[in-house]
Amino acid sequence: IKESRGDIIVFSDSDSMMDKSAVRLLAGSLRDRPDAHAVAGTVLIKSCQPDSKLLQHFQAIEYRMEQDIARFLQSLSGRVLVCPGPIFAVRRIVTDMLEFSDQSIVEDADFTIHALKSSMRIVQESRALVYTCAPGSLQRWLSQRKRWWYGNLQLWNMHKPWARRNPWMVLNYF
Repeated sequence: IKESRGDIIVFSDSDSMMDKSAVRLLAGSLRDRPDAHAVAGTVLIKSCQPDSKLLQHFQAIEYRMEQDIARFLQSLSGRVLVCPGPIFAVRRIVTDMLEFSDQSIVEDADFTIHALKSSMRIVQESRALVYTCAPGSLQRWLSQRKRWWYGNLQLWNMHKPWARRNPWMVLNYF
């Protein structure tokens, strides 16, 4: 991050593949929304393991519901709760003010909460797509969810006063 030179920094994960228009759409969203400090894209499930179609199908439905409903509603007020690691962009001024922390295993969510607590606006660009592998076995899925649940408990503990006042954080907790 410190060595990058642009005004917008785009993030992704190594196991994800961005759609060819994703970066353009993320940057365009920040250009068209001068009040926005960060923008989240849409994470879609790609089938990486042919023997796990049913589990991946259910995860694809879950991802779409969370992003098409919850994140869309959060975006209306510029209060997207999580900029997902596989696809989001921030203005350089944000990364100059806030650093990624190693105090949580869900660093993307922690970074987003710090931005929200600093009164920054975070929106969604639903057309910016990234494809990511979903866990292909029940054991891997449980391991992923255990990590997410533990990370969310860390966030709740770290940001408890703010979290209690944020209805999306309360909903996410439950």
